[in-house]
Amino acid sequence: MSSSYTPPTRPDGYSTSPSGSTGSLSTNNRDDDRSDLDRDVKPVRPRSHVRADLGLLILRLGLAAIMLAHGYQKLFLQGGGSFTATQSGFTQMGVPLPQVAGIVIIILELAGGLAMVFGLLTVIIGICYAAAMAVAIWFVHLPNGFFVSDGGYEFAGLTGIVALVLAISGAGRISLDRAIFGAKRRRRIREAREAGVA
Repeated sequence: MSSSYTPPTRPDGYSTSPSGSTGSLSTNNRDDDRSDLDRDVKPVRPRSHVRADLGLLILRLGLAAIMLAHGYQKLFLQGGGSFTATQSGFTQMGVPLPQVAGIVIIILELAGGLAMVFGLLTVIIGICYAAAMAVAIWFVHLPNGFFVSDGGYEFAGLTGIVALVLAISGAGRISLDRAIFGAKRRRRIREAREAGVA
């Protein structure tokens, strides 16, 4: 009978010593188990931003519709189709520089609303419109309280917040901003990588 004895390997990877105590973990079996687990684990894909981009698109289109409607109202439905009625209204409400402000707000609402539809210069337009709503709240709506039915700042505040959110977040992937400026950024990154800088 041979004096050399190799203890049987337990299924959990531990070998039993002749004295009955458990020995060290079998490295080969552990590595095999890990490799099996690695083969079973699927790579985690990055989270999709489709819902976020759709949300920004809807938010952008909603704000654009409001801007275009108010710009059209000021220019064509008040005072027979001119800037005069808006300028006179701003004068009565105490808006600073009403002659200039009347023209600027109409251009912002019409041209800016159209640009907002396509997601062009969204950050700049968002900042400008949020600032315009802040001015309107301060000089016109604040004394009337919150609710829009009383002439309050409810509606102006909401549209200003939406504009500010778009100014902070940007237009999203479904926009001309992404197509124009995103392509330029990707080209700069690619050129930097090719040059060995990045």
